[in-house]
Amino acid sequence: MRSRSHLLALLLVLGCGRERFELGKDSQGRTVRLDRQTGKVELVDSLIASSGSPSPSPSAGSPPNPKPAPDHSEAAAEKIILVEILDKRFTKAGYEDFVAFDFRYTASGLDRPTRAVKGKMLFQDLFGETHLTLGWTIDKPLAPNETADELGSGLDYNQFMDDHKWARFTEKGDMKAVFRVQSIIYADGTRVDFE
Repeated sequence: MRSRSHLLALLLVLGCGRERFELGKDSQGRTVRLDRQTGKVELVDSLIASSGSPSPSPSAGSPPNPKPAPDHSEAAAEKIILVEILDKRFTKAGYEDFVAFDFRYTASGLDRPTRAVKGKMLFQDLFGETHLTLGWTIDKPLAPNETADELGSGLDYNQFMDDHKWARFTEKGDMKAVFRVQSIIYADGTRVDFE
């Protein structure tokens, strides 16, 4: 039986050949190997026999069946929950100034119900240039393709910050909001983090 360090070295050798193999994780967190020459995807666990040497999987002649790894890119993270700005207003309360927004969320990219979603709210001009970024949590449960409204959320206005001035003085019709998901806690308790 080969040592643990030998198995690790074997996995590294399998994954190092950029021309041929690439290691990754499938949607269930299992390690998979992609053969770039043939396009074949195999579970690494099935490649390592009890002796520690690679062996062909039982389904070596059949097409691969594992799900492709989920896309966790920024572009994909921005399509999970779409945001529409319904209203924007500036309010004063004593010594506090506030830029408030009413949003409609559409959970177009969810695959199952959520408990909470954390990310960044990007406020952009019509050309897609981000002028203001706020940390944001949607703590309302959302189901796939469901819409939900959030009213009166926003930021404490600071008149000395250019991004705050942009948010206050730009017309609602001349801006858009994009929610970039960083982490999802699903209703079943599982969590997915995006990088």
